Amino acid sequence: EWIALIKDRIKNSQIKASIKVNRELLELYWHIGEDIVNRQKHSKWGEGLLRQMSIDLKNTFPDMAGFFCFLMPVFIFSSIACINSS
Repeated sequence: EWIALIKDRIKNSQIKASIKVNRELLELYWHIGEDIVNRQKHSKWGEGLLRQMSIDLKNTFPDMAGFFCFLMPVFIFSSIACINSS
């Protein structure tokens, strides 16, 4: 029983940690989306804002993959926000 309790505590801590990490990532994505919306308001169509951001992030964090894929949901959010704010 003692080992079972230890296992449960470990599992519960892992779940809590995952929830906290997901919450932080969601907040990060939200703020990045806001930043993109603000930058898009002052940029021209075709300037490649998201493409350049993707390249810069890939250069800064070479071990992380898929920055363009990461940015697609942010782009969708920012596009909806732009539409809603006009």
